[in-house]
Amino acid sequence: MIDSHHHFWKYKATDFPWIAEEMEVLQHDHKVDEFEHDLEFSGIDQVISVQARRTDRENHFLIDQAGKSDDLVAAIVGWAPLDSPDLRVFLDQYVHEPLLKGIREIIEGTPTEQFLDNPDFDIGVQELTPRNLTFDLLISEDQLDEAIREQILQYYSKEIPYSVEVDTEDFFEEDKIIKIRSVIMVERDTQKGIIIGHKGTALKRVGVGARKTLQAFFGKKVHLELYVKV
Repeated sequence: MIDSHHHFWKYKATDFPWIAEEMEVLQHDHKVDEFEHDLEFSGIDQVISVQARRTDRENHFLIDQAGKSDDLVAAIVGWAPLDSPDLRVFLDQYVHEPLLKGIREIIEGTPTEQFLDNPDFDIGVQELTPRNLTFDLLISEDQLDEAIREQILQYYSKEIPYSVEVDTEDFFEEDKIIKIRSVIMVERDTQKGIIIGHKGTALKRVGVGARKTLQAFFGKKVHLELYVKV
């Protein structure tokens, strides 16, 4: 069994301001050597190591921790400055790092213009797909539409203009599942065809990526229906 979202860190209060005083269990180091002992009776065979700090130092720390484990870390989801003009140079340093499989950005609690309404950020997201890197988002509920839109920008590169919009029409939360119905709005019929793809394969890819992001945020199963209209 693989734990798909696991954090390693060397705890320092100033690095993790979101860890409140009452979260005592989190206020100490969480590194590979301690974790391997805890896994003995857990049933977990491997983990996906996910960044918790927005620094290049975080990436190197996670890579170092992975190197100290006996194949415990199956993959790493790191961080990159997606809105930076130097993004390509930044990512090039990891070309030969096989464990780095994705990039994550912590958007929850940030102004819309910093990331989700930032053209430079959109361009950065598009840089990930040619490098076979996934894109993870940590969002708040009111950022749902933009989170789906970012998945579109990643997978369709420059085929679809930035004017594409997403509107969530239905949101029903139950004990074990959240059901969401969202509409992707484009300007022309030709764009609608590109979004949907052959037999719906392109739209399905967007849905899978968005659903993974939403399930990680809500902590429960998400049923996401996507529709496209002009």
